[in-house]
Amino acid sequence: MTFDEELKELKEYFKARNFRHLSEILGISYATIDGWKRRKNLPKKYQKYIYNIKNVCKNEIIKNEIKNDFVKLVNELDDKKLEYYYHKIKSDILEEELKNNN
Repeated sequence: MTFDEELKELKEYFKARNFRHLSEILGISYATIDGWKRRKNLPKKYQKYIYNIKNVCKNEIIKNEIKNDFVKLVNELDDKKLEYYYHKIKSDILEEELKNNN
């Protein structure tokens, strides 16, 4: 990821209208952000926000892929197996709820 992309991600993370607004949100001067731009270097202190965004997005992508694969597999089951797995999953969920309530 380039510096410009990182800075854009940081601005989006904080929902800042522009870089002056971002500086206000972060409690730093606009000149500080200008310095980052000149050096093309985002301090590590702020990079963590970008990596949090990337990890959330990556986890969502993986979760969606699993869901899609699951649906494909379910569609291949005959009625008896479909009913069996439905009850198995349902019982696993109930069992987990019981554990969490104790």
